[in-house]
Amino acid sequence: MAFLTGTLEWEGCECRHLWSEQVFVAMPEQHVLAEAEQLDWVDVMGERFIVSDAAPGQEIYNYLVQRLAGLGRQPEILPHSVGRHNLLSLVALGQGLTLASEGVTATQVPDVVFRPIGNETLPYSMVWSTQNDNPAFLRFLDIANSLETQNVSLVTSMA
Repeated sequence: MAFLTGTLEWEGCECRHLWSEQVFVAMPEQHVLAEAEQLDWVDVMGERFIVSDAAPGQEIYNYLVQRLAGLGRQPEILPHSVGRHNLLSLVALGQGLTLASEGVTATQVPDVVFRPIGNETLPYSMVWSTQNDNPAFLRFLDIANSLETQNVSLVTSMA
C-alpha cells in the first residue's frame, strides 16, 4: 500500500481518494508577490521555479508544466538534488519559487512565505495491489471501508 499525491490509475492496483489539500507557492518573504493574499497562475507564469530531483519533484515539475504551458508560457523549472527542507532554503535565498501542499505550510522556514493559488487543490490517494492478501492490510481496508460507509473521514480518524 502506498499513499500518493494524485489520482493516477496504476495497472493491477486499486486507488482510493483520501483527502485534498490546497496548493501554495513558496516564495522569499521579500518577493513582490508576497504581499498578495492569494495568487493565480497568471501571477507566477513568468517566475523561475525550483523542484527537487527526489519525489515528489517530478510530479511538481509536471504539474507546473501542465498549468503554465496552458497559459502559453514555457515555464523555467530548475531541478536541484536536495530534499524538501533544503529546497525551501533555496527559495529563501531567492533561487526560485516552488509549490507546496497545505501540509507543508506548517513548516517554519525563515524568510519563506506561502501563498495559495486560487482554488487549486492536490488530491491524496491510497493505492494498493489487487493481489495484496496481507491480513493486516485487509483489516486496515475493512476499517477504512467501515469508516467511509459511516461518512467519517479516514484521515480525521487516523489523526
